[in-house]
Amino acid sequence: CIRRGCTDSDAVVEVVLRPAKREWAQVPDEELHGCQQTLLVFVRHGEAAHNLAADAAQQGKTLANEEFADALLTEKGLAQARELQNAPWMKCIDLAVSSPLRRTLMTTALATKLSDVPVIVHEHCREICGLFPCDRRSRVDQLHHLIDANFTFVPKGDDLRGQANERESDEDVVRRGVRFLGFLHAREERRIAVFTHSGFVRRLTRHFGLGGQEGIRLRNGEAMCFTLEAT
Repeated sequence: CIRRGCTDSDAVVEVVLRPAKREWAQVPDEELHGCQQTLLVFVRHGEAAHNLAADAAQQGKTLANEEFADALLTEKGLAQARELQNAPWMKCIDLAVSSPLRRTLMTTALATKLSDVPVIVHEHCREICGLFPCDRRSRVDQLHHLIDANFTFVPKGDDLRGQANERESDEDVVRRGVRFLGFLHAREERRIAVFTHSGFVRRLTRHFGLGGQEGIRLRNGEAMCFTLEAT
C-alpha cells in the first residue's frame, strides 16, 4: 500500500486507501471511530447513453457527439441502479456522495430510493473533465429534479471545466481526488458510498498502488469496498 498526502490547503489530513478486508457488517462502530477509519464503497454509475453507443462505434467519435452531453442512463443502466438497492453495503451506509453528472445522480437516486440515507453531491468525484460533452455538467438548477440532495459542494453557473478544449490531466484528477478523500475522512460518517466514474476511480486507485498500471476498472453498476485511514 502506498501512502499519499493531501496537499491542498483545506485538506490537511494524510490518508491511505486500501481494499476492504472484512464485510462492513463485521466492523463495529467503536473500531471505526477508535482507529479513525472510514469504510468507502466506490460505485460506478449504471450504463449511460454514451457507454452504449461506444460499444458500436469508435470511442473518440462517440464521446465527441453533442447528443450525449451530460449523458442519461439507458434502460439497462436504470435496471443496474435499481439492483444496487439490494447490495449488502446499502443497508450499512451512513452517507451517499454523488458526482454531479446526471448519470451518477440518477444512479444514486434509484440506489438509495428505499433508504433514508442523506445524499451529498460533490464536484471533486466527477469524471475527468474537458473535451467530451458526455462529461460536461449541467447547471445545478437543472439537476435538482433528479434527486433530493445537498448541492452545496457543486459550483453554480456554467461548467467551465467541462467546456475546456483539452482533457483534464491525470495529475489534476488525482489532486482533487485526494482532496476529496480528505473531505470524506474529516466527516463524522464512517460508512460512505461514493457514486462516481470509471476514469476517476482508475486514476485514484492507481495513485495508491492499487490495480497495477491501469488502476481498478469498475464496470457499469459495479461496486468495490475500501478502507480509508489517516496516516
